[in-house]
Amino acid sequence: MKKIAILLFALILILSMHKQGLAQNNGAHSSDKFSACMRSIKSSQNHQVRYNNATQYFLNEWSTTRQLQDVCYYLPNDELKFQLCMAAYPKIIDKNNFAKIYDSFFTFSYVIRLYHNTQAKDGSLEYEHNPNGGYPSTIPTENDCNTGAEEFSHILTAIKEQTFANAQKRAAKIYIAKKCLSMNQLQQIVSVLTMDGDRLEIIKYLYDYAPFPEKMYAFRKVLTFSVSKKKLDQFLIDKQ
Repeated sequence: MKKIAILLFALILILSMHKQGLAQNNGAHSSDKFSACMRSIKSSQNHQVRYNNATQYFLNEWSTTRQLQDVCYYLPNDELKFQLCMAAYPKIIDKNNFAKIYDSFFTFSYVIRLYHNTQAKDGSLEYEHNPNGGYPSTIPTENDCNTGAEEFSHILTAIKEQTFANAQKRAAKIYIAKKCLSMNQLQQIVSVLTMDGDRLEIIKYLYDYAPFPEKMYAFRKVLTFSVSKKKLDQFLIDKQ
């Protein structure tokens, strides 16, 4: 019995050492793949090539938030960063650290969109209790995405002063893309336009910049005709 026990112990020890060796080899292999990914990103000045190489890596490899941050540094705009983070999230191994990726974005609306499409939908995550209720304290809220009253007044005036509707729409799109605007402020911008068709065009455009896309149904009240409201409803259904 003593000999059998010794043999079993030796077998368990050998299997344990073998498992540790495989884990180390896999870790080294994964590290090598990430290093190769970073070299391919740094070697190209083409932003689309960088994005494609990064997406290919994060779709197929388990990664950390820090690795994702390192890659985001080499992407030029928030839209590409957002798309990459969305692709990478399922294979991020430290999801409790994922909030750190928000610092990689320039536009606050993308931060909110990313949160609502990743962590907010992940029921397996546990956050520290927020004494104020609602989202955890590290996650932004709609009130945070609110351009000051004086600056927003200037934005509305700049849009209204454009002579033609096409010029107003161009100005509106510029401000929507560059500023952190609340849902109420976005509705005020849409209301500057007089025609339902133009309003609907801007509503569809701002969907990707809205801090809370799931509340886009509120834009029905700035449309005059029922046919326009039905078009908005169908647009929102298709987005889901």
